[in-house]
Amino acid sequence: LDLKSTKKLRESMLCKQLLIFVLVLLLKNNVDGEKVRGTVNVADSKGFSFLGKFCFQYLETANFSTHGAAAGTVDVELTNKGKHGSDSYVLVMYDDQDNSWSQIYETGLDCHAKISGNYKRLEESIKLEPSNTFERLIKIHQHIRPRWWWLYLANCKAYNSTKERKNLTTIDFELHFKQNSTAWTKIEVGSNDQGLNIMYSVYLGVYLILFGVQLYAYYVYTIQQYIHQVIKLLTATIGLQLFAVAFHFADWIIFTESGEHEIFFPIIASLCEILASTIFLLLLLVLAQGWTVSRFEVLYPKILLGSCITIAIIQCILYIWLLIGLDTQTTTYSYNTTPQYIYGSLFIIIGLIFVIQCIMSYKSEPLDSKKNLYILLCIFFSFWFLWPLLRILIGDAFQPWNRDVAIQS
Repeated sequence: LDLKSTKKLRESMLCKQLLIFVLVLLLKNNVDGEKVRGTVNVADSKGFSFLGKFCFQYLETANFSTHGAAAGTVDVELTNKGKHGSDSYVLVMYDDQDNSWSQIYETGLDCHAKISGNYKRLEESIKLEPSNTFERLIKIHQHIRPRWWWLYLANCKAYNSTKERKNLTTIDFELHFKQNSTAWTKIEVGSNDQGLNIMYSVYLGVYLILFGVQLYAYYVYTIQQYIHQVIKLLTATIGLQLFAVAFHFADWIIFTESGEHEIFFPIIASLCEILASTIFLLLLLVLAQGWTVSRFEVLYPKILLGSCITIAIIQCILYIWLLIGLDTQTTTYSYNTTPQYIYGSLFIIIGLIFVIQCIMSYKSEPLDSKKNLYILLCIFFSFWFLWPLLRILIGDAFQPWNRDVAIQS
């Protein structure tokens, strides 16, 4: 092959590799813990404290009865850590029907109104003595569709008494939500996340193959005694994404067995994803400028690199916001949140810059073959910039109990 043909072949290979990678990257991407631990004092929340929530499956039956098989269970353990006890505590649960949880959350109702009104689905009065532990297994019965259930601990009587309120103490709690299922992959997993553990095992296989193909391409370029910078950036991107998937997979295996996420694994996975997307963003922006296609220098390299680093820092800040800044009572779909809207809007702006650069490179390029490359680059990879915002809109079209799975898979 002559030099011109070799260069066209390399450009074709790079375009195909980028296309394959972005399609797989779009497949990937806060899941409620099925074991929940914490500490509450109902005096700090007007006598009514949130403990946890879970999306239970449903058992389809023609003759529904609360005495039949339960759709799931909640193991509740409460420990009074203080010096004073009370016999007026209440465990109360609500579901996602229009006349239940939505009627008591931030609607101005006081503690008594929330419990005495016709909103609750389950209620149990309990007594908590000093330094004693209360344990109970709550059964959930439902048969129409999967539903979110919220569990609260209340003590309206003590809160409304100035004297008794001073004696309300700290309560340690541990909850274990479980589905009534014989499949080990489903017992610990809420209906909104069913299948994600299997999905990550598939992704791990896909990325192992993809990374193997990329390493082979890297080896081919090594034989030619020249490794293109695009190949280096793409290899780093796929390698980081593989690490992210591997950590997600390990986390889900642990979660499927124990009902608890290993917090270290999702954090490392997310950091790898942020690094991978930042490197891939840098790669797309320099290609849109025409780097290695129409020119051999990068325009404004310091500004471009600084901008990508800034975007990576913003992504880290938004991730921390997702971890600790959201209300766990209301967040049932992690993508339909303020941090994700900011993230999606940011990528739309960057995407517009990418498209403008592609158009400018197209207009200044005299060769038709390279013009076509800019057209393909613009069409295929514009969707990558649109996806963070688009997935929010698409997710809203799915039912609340399966949109997480639908979007992530």
